[in-house]
Amino acid sequence: MYSEIVPHTIAAEEVAAKNPSGIVLSGGPSSVYDEESPSLDPGILKLGIPTLGICYGFQVMAQQLNFFKNMAAVGGLLTVAAWGAGAWSFDGNRRGA
Repeated sequence: MYSEIVPHTIAAEEVAAKNPSGIVLSGGPSSVYDEESPSLDPGILKLGIPTLGICYGFQVMAQQLNFFKNMAAVGGLLTVAAWGAGAWSFDGNRRGA
């Protein structure tokens, strides 16, 4: 397996050009609520590439996808379901295979 570390400033077009099998957004000491916290090109999450957010990486994903707002709208419950190989979304709907 080949992996590559890139800065958080990478553009979605650059990520797409690398044609990754998946993306891992790593953790860090920041909070998405800090004014100076690192950001992410929102287009990266729209590429349809499986993405795992760890710690701060998850915070960034959740913020950009309005996850916490949507979670509150459904009663604050988090359900994770797996359907095997394929893409998935936070709203629980399968998006292709």
